[in-house]
Parts: sequence; C-alpha cells; structure tokens
Amino acid sequence: GGGQDEDGAADEENAQGMVVGSVSTVDDVAVFGAHLPHGKRTNLIITSGEPCREGGKMPKNQHNMTKLWEAGRLRIECVFDGRIRTRARHAMVQAVRCDHPPAELRAELYGKPISVAARGTTAATTAVYEPVPTVRAEDVPHKHMLCSCLQIWNRADHLLEWLRYYVHMMGVSKVFIYDNDSKEDDLAAKVSWLAKGYNISYTFWPERKTQIGFNGHCILRAARECKWVTMTDIDEFVYLQPDETPSQRLDDFLLQQEAAVGGVAFRMVTVSDSECRLKTPLGGVIKNYKCRTRENHGGNTKHILRPEAIHDTLYNCAHYYCYQYPAYRRESVAGSVGYLFHYKVQAWEEFMKKYQRRAGLGSRKFRTDDGQQVSIDKPTREFLGVCTECQTNDVMFFNDSALSQRYNCRLSWKYAGPLCKEPEALHPLLITGTGGFGSGMHGISAWLERHVPDQASRVAVSWELAFRAKSYPVAEQFPSFRYQRVFHQVQHPLHAMMAVMGLSSAAWDYIHEMTPVVPRNGSLVLRALYHWVTWNLFVDSISDWTFQVETVSARDICNHGKIPNCPTEDVPLLTHLPTPPHAVHLTWAKLADADPTVARIAKAMAQRYGYSVDDDSEPTNEHGYANVKTKWQALPASQRELADDEFGFADQKADGDGEDDGEDDDHDGEDQFE
Repeated sequence: GGGQDEDGAADEENAQGMVVGSVSTVDDVAVFGAHLPHGKRTNLIITSGEPCREGGKMPKNQHNMTKLWEAGRLRIECVFDGRIRTRARHAMVQAVRCDHPPAELRAELYGKPISVAARGTTAATTAVYEPVPTVRAEDVPHKHMLCSCLQIWNRADHLLEWLRYYVHMMGVSKVFIYDNDSKEDDLAAKVSWLAKGYNISYTFWPERKTQIGFNGHCILRAARECKWVTMTDIDEFVYLQPDETPSQRLDDFLLQQEAAVGGVAFRMVTVSDSECRLKTPLGGVIKNYKCRTRENHGGNTKHILRPEAIHDTLYNCAHYYCYQYPAYRRESVAGSVGYLFHYKVQAWEEFMKKYQRRAGLGSRKFRTDDGQQVSIDKPTREFLGVCTECQTNDVMFFNDSALSQRYNCRLSWKYAGPLCKEPEALHPLLITGTGGFGSGMHGISAWLERHVPDQASRVAVSWELAFRAKSYPVAEQFPSFRYQRVFHQVQHPLHAMMAVMGLSSAAWDYIHEMTPVVPRNGSLVLRALYHWVTWNLFVDSISDWTFQVETVSARDICNHGKIPNCPTEDVPLLTHLPTPPHAVHLTWAKLADADPTVARIAKAMAQRYGYSVDDDSEPTNEHGYANVKTKWQALPASQRELADDEFGFADQKADGDGEDDGEDDDHDGEDQFE
C-alpha cells in the first residue's frame, strides 16, 4: 500500500547501489539503502553476534561475519567521508551495521557522507553520519506507548483517513512517515499541513524497492521514544474484536502483553471493491470497500513490535521479523481476537497506480514467462476478476462491514450496525455540514418544522453533531441518540467558508478538538479553509447521501430521507442563502495565499461536489440568488427581524445574539455569529 515492491526484483539502473539513510546508536552506526554491494538475496543474514532465530529455528542463508572476513570471502565496510573505513558487525540485504570511527575523528565526520563498500564497490550515497547518542535507547523513558512507521508513495489523499483511524481510535501518538519519492500528490506539503495537528516526523526516502531497509531504519528511530510501533501500510487497518478488547484500542491491547512478547502478528484479510469502479469514490476506503476474502491473505501477517526486541541484524521481509530469541518471542494473534484489513483491490485508478509501482523494470507482474513486456490486459483481467468474483462468489468472498461499523460507531452518531451500542432512541436522519451563518442549515430546519412538524423533532440539522463528542459549543448533547442515515450538505466552498467565519471561540475550540489540524485562533481565512476541507472529508466518510444546498429540492430530502407525509415539490428547498455581514470576501486567490496546498485540495473537492471553480465570481446557483447582504442591511431595523427567518439569519441568535468574543482576528472585531 505504500512504497514497497513485493517481488524484490533488482533495477539494472541501480546496480551500484544507493545508501539513503543512517542511524547512529551508542554501539554502532546502521546504514540503509538499495542494492548494496555485499549481496542481492533478500534472505541474506550476516552477523557477528548470536544467530537470528525465530521460535528457536534459524532462517536459511545465515552466515558468521567474522568467519567470512577472516576467510577473505566477503569483507563489508562502512565508508565515512570517502576516506575512513570501519568494519561491519551485521548485514542484511538493505542494511549494514558498522563500528563507529575512532572517537577523536567523529566530530569532524558528523554531517559528512556515509556509505557501504564490499567486493571492490562503494555504493553511492545521499546519507550522512549523524552524532553518536550518549544514552542507549532502552535506557530512555518512552515518550510514546504506540507509534507507527509508514512508507508512502503517491497516496497522500488517503493519509488523513489513516491518521484519523490510528490516532483517534487505536492510540497511536507519533507517526514516522517516509516519502518514497512521491511526485504526483504534494505529499511533503500535505504532511506539513497535517503535522499542524498530528505528531508526524517526515523523511524523504527516494529509493524504490527499499521496504526492508525502511523497516530497519524506522525501527531504530522509533526505539528512541516508542515502546511499540506498527509496521503497516497506508491501506492496512488493524481490527480488534470487541469481546477480546473492550476498548477496541490497540494501545490497550498491547498493554496486556507479557514482557517477553517482542511482537504481535496480525493475519491479513484482503478487502476489495465489489462494484468495479473506475474512479475513487468519496469517503475513503473504510466506507467504500467491504468485499472480504474468507481465507487470510496467503498466510501473510503484519507486525506490531517492540523496537528493542528485534535482532541486531534488523532482518525482516515486511511480513516477518527476527526477534532477540529467547529473550523475546512473537505472538500470533488469533482471528477471534483481531486481524488486519488489507484494502488491496480498490477502484481502478488506485489499483493501476499501485500495480504499476510494484511492477518495476525487473518485475514478473508486467512480463510473460519468456520476459516479454505484457499489455494493459493483464492488470485489467486481474482487477475485473477480483471485483466480479466479489459480486458472485459467496464461497470465497463475503461482505464484512465490521471495520466500517466500528469507525462510524466510535467517531459519529450514526447507527451503523450491531457493533454500535444499542441506543435508547434511534432517529431517522441527521443532516450535517460545515455550519455557520449563511450555510442554509437553519433554513432546512425551519422548512422541516413548517411542513413535517411531526418528524422535525426526529430529524437533526446540525453541523456540530457530525462528530460524536462529549460536549458541544451550542447544541445539546444527545448521548442516547443515534441516526439511521446521515446526509452531507455541501455548499460552494467560497460561500461556505465565509459562513463559518463568524463562529465563536467556543466553536473553534470544538472544531480543533475534532479536527486537530484546524488551529483554535489565528487567520480566519486559514481556519475557514482548513475547517471546510477536514470537516467535509470526515462527513464524506460517514454519509449516505451528499447534496448541494443551493439546488436541493423538497422531494430530494423527502425521498432520500424516507420522511413520511412530506411535501414532494421538485423546486429548490431554499430561495435565499445570505452572505454574513461580518465575513471577509473570499476568492480562490486569497485561499491560495493562505495555503496553496490545501487550497488545491479544496478546489478538487469542490469539483467532486459539482461546483465550478473556474473564477472568483460571487458564488451563485442556477436559480439566481446570490449575495443578499446589501438587501438585508438596507432594511429598516424594525423589518430586519421579520426578514431573519426568510434569509436564514435567525439561527445565529442561539449563541448570545452575536456577542463579540473578544478575539483579535482579521474581521476587525465584527460580531460573532453561530
């Protein structure tokens, strides 16, 4: 799901090898790269210490470093600044651990290039020698109970969903992200944005086919501050059965493990698209893909491990790790306790991107048995074969919504199925969006109260109730309510962002708590942009239907919401959407000035929602209403109150009638509206 290549084939262009990273420990320095000169076989293990063992058994192709060196068969060295060499202690295919240079030379070598030499060849390098720590990693108190190592290649659009799941639901408190040379999706810029709300360490890791080296590099880094670390991809999600772990959090599950357990291995189950979709659907993988294989994914597992428990060679093959036996052992997690969802076959555009990445120059995936290049027919047949089998073969596949239910139950008020605690009251519908003055939410609520009063109390229209929280800045808490369906109300982003600019400080605190990348204070333009993007992305992941507030009709709401005794006129539900008097006039240029990366995300989302983003003209819809600020302000004071309901202004009086909250923001002290 990230930057890994399963078949491990060597690229001819990288025959010399490339060192891309190093980590210094108290005892040695570890160097990592692709196609290093000491060996090409992925199962190579060379050590000066105790052999690598798993459950008492020694893996094949294991050698003693000292014997190889003394016999002159293979001498592996680390090279510092092209001139100082030290002897290797341990080696595997993508990692070498060497002695440090003499103490008196280290200071002048810090920050200088470091590489690996063997068989008369020295690998090219982009890595540098880092200072030697003064304290062993195992002697430093852990800052984090659970961290994650994550390598990504052009999958940035999936990152926020992954973070929301692992941080908010599984207990991960730091993520080490390795950028495997993403060029198409602004990964570095998006990580910089997400790091405003999440604890992320970013590393550029450009070489392909370096999953094994990446694992070792990240394990050593995590050892300095993390008790446990997950080794999963961007399309892999750990799931725990509720009967075994009541909190269903991974950090709580790990707390139950014995001290001798060095790692827990979750078996993988493959989840695919059953609809053969060409384009990636809105809402993320958890919502959209549920076709699961009945058997595990070829016996493969993924590990959550203690960094200090891994063998000194750092030997691994993505699905297998060598532990410090007998001090530590691996525990296999039974399916009755939990497993790992691997969203392997997604919509075609995602499937093909991943397929091409894995099919390198030497890969078997794009070649016939005689080595000839194959056509696009091969991945097409594989994709169609899986998704059509999902539709017809109930012996091999079944619909598994467990992860989707867990996600909805933990993060929202949606009743997604029996994994949700049975609510005291089950209401039919929640309509939610980004909120704010002029969003139209009050207008929809008022329409329901006028036309279907017997149902209005059971249909919630609230931006705040998008998330399941302990308290809300305005709305009452509904701890015993859940909703059968969730509708996502969207609005032209320029208008919607202007609508939220009048939110109170309490509202912004709540938004920050639910979506940490949105700051509590600072530039209103920036906050409005971040809120619109992150809030809509979350509601996408839980909603059953999305509609434009500018064009939705009464019939649309009634039919999709299954509301009884409801008028069914096929006319726009709302005839006015006000622009708040306090709002800063927004343009796409202003949003790009605030944050060009997130502004591009907002534009792409707006197009997915069906809006034009060609220019910065005043947001309108086909029915012709636009900015009514001037019309509202021109009314005599005695008539403004009468106009409030028509223009949708009345809902702003619920939060102290627009009292100033004292913030010194870029709306120059204008009144705050909720």
